[in-house]
Amino acid sequence: MPELKSELYSEWGNYFDTLNYDSPDNRYYIGSMVKYGDNPLIYSAFTRLDYYTSGKDALFTLINNKVEPIDSSQFFVGYNHLFLNEEGIVKHIYSNQDYLFIYDKRQFDTQKWLISNLHDKQHSARGQIDQQGNIWITSNTKLRGDGLHMYNGISWINFFEGTTFYTICFDRNGVLYASTLPGYEERGIIMRYDNNIWDTVITCSGNAKWVPCMSFDKENNLWLGVLSRWAVAPESGDGVYKFDGKNVTNYNIYNSKLPCNSVIDIFIDDADNKWIGTYSGGLIKFGRDGEWKIYNKSSAPLPISSVEHILVDNKENIWCSAQFFGLARFKE
Repeated sequence: MPELKSELYSEWGNYFDTLNYDSPDNRYYIGSMVKYGDNPLIYSAFTRLDYYTSGKDALFTLINNKVEPIDSSQFFVGYNHLFLNEEGIVKHIYSNQDYLFIYDKRQFDTQKWLISNLHDKQHSARGQIDQQGNIWITSNTKLRGDGLHMYNGISWINFFEGTTFYTICFDRNGVLYASTLPGYEERGIIMRYDNNIWDTVITCSGNAKWVPCMSFDKENNLWLGVLSRWAVAPESGDGVYKFDGKNVTNYNIYNSKLPCNSVIDIFIDDADNKWIGTYSGGLIKFGRDGEWKIYNKSSAPLPISSVEHILVDNKENIWCSAQFFGLARFKE
């Protein structure tokens, strides 16, 4: 892995960032990724058979800078296994002390596997386990409207059937937050579940606006990004919001150095820096000191300036996946 240096980073390495349909090493489109402690990176991805055709979704790991496929028939030996099968929803759920894996048989071929880090409940994911051990699973976005599913150790309970929930996370007090994927004539919302009471805490600014990502900082402020279902241009979404439980602060292309309003992911590291993934605006660091840094095709070796998934590991490596292809690991 080549190492490069600039004012933005001390080292940088790309994996399968050159799209080459003659080589299976360059076809991965990442759907989710996790890394805990010194464990290797694990990610779900599908292969691109050509520019317009996608292949089967699968699990992979990165060992000694080499991509290795995961044999799910062997990998999950010793994991807890649950099965959700109701009204067209067919999901296998595997969990251990570190990770939650969801295999959605009825989901798009390109997003059957989704992974959550059980040690990072403050960063949004498609599934998570709460402090009481209940398993929460979001909707199947292909079938739409199957609500939010919770397994309490005995049976599955469905909340808000008819609504599509996209992602969930927990604040530092263990309170659940869940965001919806609305129709084109509806506004996305964030709902909160605390002491068996549901309420709506965030409503997006307009129809087709929705929240794909949420993260809580060390002071328990909620940070969220907003996209538009109509387009992911720089001006299409609403940028980034900070919600302190009472007041909302918005950072966008008009009032800050955020280069793009279409925000797809936010990861908050141990130093409380906010790492923001955008469509076309690159990867942005909004430091706890208020400083903005922008990583895009012009300032870094990113193959494309659309960054969909971000995590920062225990060695301060920043991992990010580019839309359509590419995985990068770098250090500041």
